[in-house]
Amino acid sequence: MNVTASHAHINPSSLLPRALSLHRQAYHARKRGDYATAERLWIEVLAIKDGIMPGGADSEGSALTRNAMGELYLKMGRYDEAEKLLKKAMSVRGRTSFDAAMTRENLARVYEHKGDLALARATRISVPNNDGLRSQ
Repeated sequence: MNVTASHAHINPSSLLPRALSLHRQAYHARKRGDYATAERLWIEVLAIKDGIMPGGADSEGSALTRNAMGELYLKMGRYDEAEKLLKKAMSVRGRTSFDAAMTRENLARVYEHKGDLALARATRISVPNNDGLRSQ
């Protein structure tokens, strides 16, 4: 989704508050089990954040949304998509304690569902390097 094209009618200064509002709506949709709506909203949030946040797709804000979408896809059984989003979130979150730990846990759950228990364990006990790669 091209944030400029899809939001051309919206004042750029209002995009971040819009993204935050959509993120909350997506969270509530996921909580009530409306996964299709949550996915649609988070895709829009990610397009906005990637387009306007300093660092774009490598911003902490985009990593937060990728983690949320990864959790959603995990619940939906879409493990390959969850893994891709969570790995990208990990590459951004690096060593930030709580946020990185939550993403690592979500990624480990993906590996469990895919049947790779050794990788799930390694992911949980690893400490990511700044580039998101694991070291033990």
